[in-house]
Amino acid sequence: PSLSASGSNTVFIGGMAGSVDLFSGVTSSTNDSGQTFSSMTLRVEGLSDSGEFINVGGTNISLDGTASGTLSGIGSYSIFRIGNAAILQLEMSASSEQINGLVDGLRYGNSNENVTAGTRQVTLVNISDSGNSNNNTALNISASVNVLASNAALYVTSGSDTGDDAGFGGSIQD
Repeated sequence: PSLSASGSNTVFIGGMAGSVDLFSGVTSSTNDSGQTFSSMTLRVEGLSDSGEFINVGGTNISLDGTASGTLSGIGSYSIFRIGNAAILQLEMSASSEQINGLVDGLRYGNSNENVTAGTRQVTLVNISDSGNSNNNTALNISASVNVLASNAALYVTSGSDTGDDAGFGGSIQD
């Protein structure tokens, strides 16, 4: 099987609601007629806080420890936390279109009110299909999330509004 995607280089600010998108431009193929994607592995590095999660298909999966569960309409997951890293294993039966949508929809979030600033690296590590041979492909596609504390300075990078009203709970810096 094959999968390509572009990993984002995005910012998550502590205290913001929701999560940030990780991947875009996803294309995939089992490269064999009649086969489906059966599993995918992700690695998340740089974890520091309780409350960090990956959103898969609309479900927040906690990165706090070891767990497993079912993802409605997708399949199942297992998460293993080792130190500041976590491995997320997804089991499924998915077409190319479904796996493209699944990867394109992966998101990082952090519900901790006092986030630890730093970089979280989310890497697509492996993809497998239902074939009997040549059914496993190593990937190394990464997205980077720069996590900022909620009291971090806000930098305006585009637009013409640089006045006090453009601030996110604080002042604007050049």
